[in-house]
Amino acid sequence: MSEICGNKEMKNNRSLILEGGFNFRDLGGIVNKDGRVIRSGILYRGAELSNLTDSDLEKLNQIPIRTIVDFRTTYERAKNPDKIPNTCINEMHLDIISGNFYTLLEEIKNGQKEPKQFMIDLNVTFAKDDNSVTQFTAFFEIIQNQSLHPILFHCTAGKDRTGFASALILSALNVDMDTIIDDYILSNQYVESNYAHLLNLNPKFKDLLIVCPEYIQRSFKYIEEQHGSVKNYLENVLKVDLDLMQKLYLE
Repeated sequence: MSEICGNKEMKNNRSLILEGGFNFRDLGGIVNKDGRVIRSGILYRGAELSNLTDSDLEKLNQIPIRTIVDFRTTYERAKNPDKIPNTCINEMHLDIISGNFYTLLEEIKNGQKEPKQFMIDLNVTFAKDDNSVTQFTAFFEIIQNQSLHPILFHCTAGKDRTGFASALILSALNVDMDTIIDDYILSNQYVESNYAHLLNLNPKFKDLLIVCPEYIQRSFKYIEEQHGSVKNYLENVLKVDLDLMQKLYLE
């Protein structure tokens, strides 16, 4: 999978290794355009928490995670409820629709849907859909509240909704686009083993189960075309206080 969509093997010391979870990592340690470093131990991204072991939960307790933000829908949460560490005192649900996954798989299998274009369109939807905008606005309100730190935010696989949210955070912290994409496609190294059975079942699933640079690039291109810049979008649409973000998260 390391060659898919231009992905590359990356040295990553930010991983949060969990027995029952995958695609968990700290956003801390990333360097921005000014040479400033994102603080470690404050913001974590990941996939669903439904299969975490007692050892995993203890690891989250030791951080200690105070707030969990779940981007999954009500249906997703009911099907695979999160296991929550004892230190979590704020469990936030910000439902972001990501399409009917299983229906889409059938459409791809039957040749009715081209998965890569679907994923590109999905990421543009994250940027423009009214519900998504409302939820991502609420998300930034949460992460700008220092009393809620440390925070773990996640969706199902930790790559699409979570990947878009992470890209916005890194943009708010003045991280360059190449670095944003490097972190974005790093998810492929985590999902490879988790979704290997689906890829073996039908290679048509590939572009649905991974992330490609085009996904986030097209969503950011939409933002720039409609709002002039990602900075304008963050400040004027999502109501992000960029000065506060940098004060909270940059060393």
